[in-house]
Amino acid sequence: MAEAHAIRAADHESGPAIEPGRLGVWLFLGSEVLLFAGLIGSYLFLRTGSREFPAPGGELDRLAVAFNSALLVASSFTVTRAVKPGAPGRRALWLFVTLVLGAIFLALQAHEYTGLVEHGILPRTNLYWSCFFVLTGVHGLHVFGGLVALAFTGPRAIHGRPGIAFELASLYWHFVDVVWILLFTLLYLL
Repeated sequence: MAEAHAIRAADHESGPAIEPGRLGVWLFLGSEVLLFAGLIGSYLFLRTGSREFPAPGGELDRLAVAFNSALLVASSFTVTRAVKPGAPGRRALWLFVTLVLGAIFLALQAHEYTGLVEHGILPRTNLYWSCFFVLTGVHGLHVFGGLVALAFTGPRAIHGRPGIAFELASLYWHFVDVVWILLFTLLYLL
C-alpha cells in the first residue's frame, strides 16, 4: 500500500525540484517586475493622460546618459564572464570590472542629479521631473543593491565555495540592466 502511494505521488510531480534560493530569487524578481511595471505604468498614464505633460527640455544630456547606459549594458557582459566557470583570477577580474562599471554608472547618475539641481530642477519642478527622479532614483537604489549582492556573493563563488548565490545575484543584475534600457528609452528618448 505504501509503495502504491509513493508511485502515485511521484506521478503527480510536475518536474525537477527547484532549489529554495532559486525559487526565492525568481519570486523576488517577479515582485520587482510588478514594482517597476506599476511605476512605469503610472508614468505612462500621467504622460498620456495629461494634455500639457511637460517635456524635459534641454537639461538632459542624452549623449552622456547614452554613454552611461552603455557602461551598464557592458556590465551585463562582464558579470556573465565572472559567473562562467574558469580560472579564479580571470573571474575575479571580470567581477571587479562589473563592480567598477556599476559604480561609475551610479557616480554619473549622481553627477546628472547634481547638474539638474544646480539648474533649479527638483522633483517638485513639474510632473515630468517628479516622475524622472522617482523612476531613476528607485532604479539607482536597485543598482546599488545589485552591487552589494555581487560584491558579497562573488568572491566566495569565485574562490571555490560552491553555491548559486552569485549566479542569482548576476541574474538580478541582468534584470536591473533591462529595466534601465526601458527607463532610458522612456525618459530620455521618447
